[in-house]
Amino acid sequence: MIANNPQNAWGYCNLGTAWLCLDSLDKAEVAFREAREINPDLTVNLYRLAHTWRLKGEYDKAIGILKAIQEKNPEEASAYYDLGINYQAMGNLVEARRLFSLFKKIAEEEWIKKWPDDAGIYIAISIVSARLNDMESSKLMFRKAFEMDSTLNDRFAEVFCVQGNLNKAIIELDKAFQNGYRNLFWLKMSPDLQVLQSEVRYRNMMKKVFQ
Repeated sequence: MIANNPQNAWGYCNLGTAWLCLDSLDKAEVAFREAREINPDLTVNLYRLAHTWRLKGEYDKAIGILKAIQEKNPEEASAYYDLGINYQAMGNLVEARRLFSLFKKIAEEEWIKKWPDDAGIYIAISIVSARLNDMESSKLMFRKAFEMDSTLNDRFAEVFCVQGNLNKAIIELDKAFQNGYRNLFWLKMSPDLQVLQSEVRYRNMMKKVFQ
């Protein structure tokens, strides 16, 4: 892609994605930054650059780019959640809670009205509720999502990770893999699955699936 069209930001965005899948975060950052130089408004690339900086522990940089996303497009509610993740990682729990609450409010008051039959929205609310230590709401939203679509095993794994049940998270991912799930990029990038990286069972499963 880059050879055929060096001014196409998507080529560098895809290159950065591939490097991230190989755990080469420095090379991923270079590619995402190159894509940003070509097209500073490519939101997908900006999110991926922010995730790369988060994974490198450069939370201030990640926060800066996520705020830039919101300034350009206030409708990007997902930026609230990702900002909360970075503030939480920095130990600023008050700001993290404020941002998680904003995200939850948008999901509950706007998204459900627009897409009442989308199980993914209830999963998102379940996850952010767990981040806010509201486990009762988290479990309720999970049950609603499961009743709508019981096949979203990869998303269920995210819920269980944030709820602190890593055993169930691994079981759900195993089901997802058995059903053909192979989104290595999201497995590497998802902040909700990051807790699994230190789990031997998870690493062994990943080796088996992606050997």
